[in-house]
Amino acid sequence: MVDKETVWLTERYPREVEIPGNGTAQFLLMTAAYAKEVHGFSTSLPPEDLLYLRDDISEPKVVNEWVRNINRGETITVLARLEGPLAGFASLHRTRSRWTRG
Repeated sequence: MVDKETVWLTERYPREVEIPGNGTAQFLLMTAAYAKEVHGFSTSLPPEDLLYLRDDISEPKVVNEWVRNINRGETITVLARLEGPLAGFASLHRTRSRWTRG
């Protein structure tokens, strides 16, 4: 069963936004189809930039686990392209556990 949040997101992505002076940015939801591209993007980053990330996404097994988390609904990731190549991403990590008993 697909949850409300997933439906809400898939109705809104992909989308394009015109960035004055910089062309068009495309935002899309990450799926397994983008795993190799995300890994390639990560290997283009300087090592010091990778230090600020939650996980070492330069490791293919980490990207594969990331995709599994997306498929389980634990992570939502939006990828950004600027005139073609991947330019960045943002993730929201969700958990189904509660901080109180309910």
